Amino acid sequence: MDEENRRQYTYIVFVDDNLNIDWITADNSLDEYSEQIYKATVLESMPNKHLPREQIIAFKSLIGEAIVAFLEGHPAEASQLIVEAQQYINSRIIECSRKWTLEIALALILPLIAVGLIMVYSNVDFIKSQGNFWILSCFWGIIGTFLSIVQRVGKETLDSAAGRWLHFLKVSTQLLTGGLLGIVAYFILNSSGICPPLFRTFSESNIGFCLFGFIAGFFEQFVPNIITSLQTKEQTNG
Repeated sequence: MDEENRRQYTYIVFVDDNLNIDWITADNSLDEYSEQIYKATVLESMPNKHLPREQIIAFKSLIGEAIVAFLEGHPAEASQLIVEAQQYINSRIIECSRKWTLEIALALILPLIAVGLIMVYSNVDFIKSQGNFWILSCFWGIIGTFLSIVQRVGKETLDSAAGRWLHFLKVSTQLLTGGLLGIVAYFILNSSGICPPLFRTFSESNIGFCLFGFIAGFFEQFVPNIITSLQTKEQTNG
């Protein structure tokens, strides 16, 4: 048997039951590419246990193929496989994070929408009172924030390695902030001394309060910018 054929049987690279890469070699073929193989094992250690099993296996298989290529004496091919493995795992981590964000946002917003519809179709009297329009502003502020989250989720570079709980905290905090901004928007509309003339027509109907609350939630800097402009105006007049 020639040297090339014998070399094929001097090692084995495999993914074990715990989805970790392992290998056994009968010669010193690892020594020549020990640094590159170390980089491959570091890449393997990236958090990935939260991903679906088939994606983990695909990721580990790419790294395993890279190690095989090193052992076979093909460093250029092995380096390319490591790059592909890095790109693959980064894409899957971002996809998982986006999925979690949307799932959590939907899980929080759907019950709220259901309660809102029940109240509307039940003709709850206290919502019709202008003194309680802050509830409408709060509700639509949360809706605006939800749509803002949906719009931005495809553009953000997210990391699911942070865990589902942190994603829940992020989304729930954003929705809560949207509701609070909607309430602040209500008080701005109700204050003739604070509300800019351009927006005073919003305070003439409940639809106006809903729309203003939605804008406050969707554009998270909308209300802070109004407050900042008022502060600047007072400092200028002072």
